[in-house]
Amino acid sequence: MPTNATGVPSTEKGHWLQFSVTTAVAGLLLCLINLHFGMVELSRQAEGIGHALLERVTPVAESERPGSLRDALAHYDTLSTLTLCRGVTCSRETGQVVPRPSCTSSPWDSCVEVRSTTEADVSLQLRLNAASVYEDLGRDLSVLLGAQLVGMMVWLLSSRRQRHQLRETEQRLRRAASSDPLTGLLNRGAFDEIIEEALQQQPRDGWILYLDLDGFKSINDQHGHPVGDAVIVAVGGRLRNAFRNDGQVARLGGDEFGILVTGSPLRSFDAVVKSVFDALEAPVAAHRLFLKVGGSVGVARLDAEVVSASEAQRRADIAMYEAKRRGRHQAAAFDTSLDQARQQDYRLRMDLRSALARDELHVAYQPLVTASGQLHSLEALARWTHPTLGPIPPDVFIPLAESSGLIGALGLSVMAHACRDLVALRRQGIAVPTVAINLSAQQLADPLLTQHLLTHVRAAGLTPADLELEITESAIMNTDSHAPDQVERLSAEGFEMAIDDFGTGYSSFARLQTLPARTLKLDRSFIRGLDSPHGQLLARTMLDLGRQLGMICVAEGVETQAQAQWLLGHRCEVLQGYLIGKPMPMAALAQWARERRAPPPPSATSTAVSPVAVD
Repeated sequence: MPTNATGVPSTEKGHWLQFSVTTAVAGLLLCLINLHFGMVELSRQAEGIGHALLERVTPVAESERPGSLRDALAHYDTLSTLTLCRGVTCSRETGQVVPRPSCTSSPWDSCVEVRSTTEADVSLQLRLNAASVYEDLGRDLSVLLGAQLVGMMVWLLSSRRQRHQLRETEQRLRRAASSDPLTGLLNRGAFDEIIEEALQQQPRDGWILYLDLDGFKSINDQHGHPVGDAVIVAVGGRLRNAFRNDGQVARLGGDEFGILVTGSPLRSFDAVVKSVFDALEAPVAAHRLFLKVGGSVGVARLDAEVVSASEAQRRADIAMYEAKRRGRHQAAAFDTSLDQARQQDYRLRMDLRSALARDELHVAYQPLVTASGQLHSLEALARWTHPTLGPIPPDVFIPLAESSGLIGALGLSVMAHACRDLVALRRQGIAVPTVAINLSAQQLADPLLTQHLLTHVRAAGLTPADLELEITESAIMNTDSHAPDQVERLSAEGFEMAIDDFGTGYSSFARLQTLPARTLKLDRSFIRGLDSPHGQLLARTMLDLGRQLGMICVAEGVETQAQAQWLLGHRCEVLQGYLIGKPMPMAALAQWARERRAPPPPSATSTAVSPVAVD
């Protein structure tokens, strides 16, 4: 609180000034009111006394009148002097004859003149004694000042207590505005401030660390938020201790922490990262549980190129996501290549959004053939040709669509193209039994997916049986998601279902028996492994499993005659891969259908087959 030269708080000085001014104004008003009404009341009483005296003095002889006036003065203490006048000649109570005086009043002296009702030229002037009025005024002023002083003292005592409480409240609010309520660490706003302060130091140097806990969502989901909060508090305390000497720790939200490391000499990158990982080394005790917690760390240096706290944190954030990309419990330092990749990624996301809005993506079709050489189906594959960057690989823009929430729109776009193209191919006389379309886990989480698919199918004049929906093994086996229920609904509507990339996830054989899928697609990684006995054993085992479950087995990624011969020799029903045909636009499918030649079936006595002759 600010003080003046005498050490008295300036606010109290102001209150004393207000008290003095208020008291002075109240006292002045009290004086004016008391004097006015006191003199009015005194004058009224004097008029009554004057009429009574005139009635008594007028009949008395002239020589006896002074005595009567003196008796009246002795009887009425409110009277100061009495002057009886006849015409212009007046006599006082002392008997002294004087000229007719002027009868005027003032705040300190009041004069009342009363005229006789029986003799027109006789009047009595009464000059009043206002001592009683001033006595009353003095008493009232004393009461006023006493009450004001008592009130002021009471107010001062209470206001000092209130000011103390207010200071405590302000301190609590200031702490709340700059600290995280759960951990007591700095919050994001305070973290911004200390980074700005560090940037103002000369010479300046330091590290900004971003830490994101790995697998924290699963802790909340499995054990509940109280356990998750206990983990956050414990990790925050460990980080505070780890950087007590040269760092400040903030909780930025959720399971994300920020750390500013300064000091001279500044610790190395390896040293600060080691401090973080050391803090996470021991299991965290939370509600009688001991949980192992890891983290991904991004580090950025406060070098000359960093001009603001937001830029420093942006760099640390980019490095953190690079660490998460590398795997769990990793650390990464920011460099310009990461920034360029991030900016390119952002531009591609925006361009992909625009391309979907303008329907600029197209669909390529890869054929699948049976062992007898018949066309089994076509797989619809999205393709994107960027106006300036050229063709963008699917393994680049598909993850972008998934992370940007665009995979649903992309999937529906492929569905619409596939339905229209299937109708067009059949009109050209190309017998395409079905078109296979990939569905992602995000699409399966959409409660309106079935309705959207039926709308596109019916709009093209097709039936659900004309389409086969491919779902990855990992998505369909996730019992915690809505995928199994969604698959059941889609199958009930008549869509054919296929398990894609089989062998790359963690399938439950009991679950496989109940799935409404008719097709099992072996992942291309197993086809590439056919050149080794171990790879052949794995592929043969999965083919046998598919046959035992009554499912059609499809081999993806068939690229060589040797692979095709081995698969056909082991009764794989359908082949797909570059050996059969690369993904091609719809216009090229008719030419492919005319030029291809089917492989002959294997003989009963030998597993060797003739080469698959295709374009």
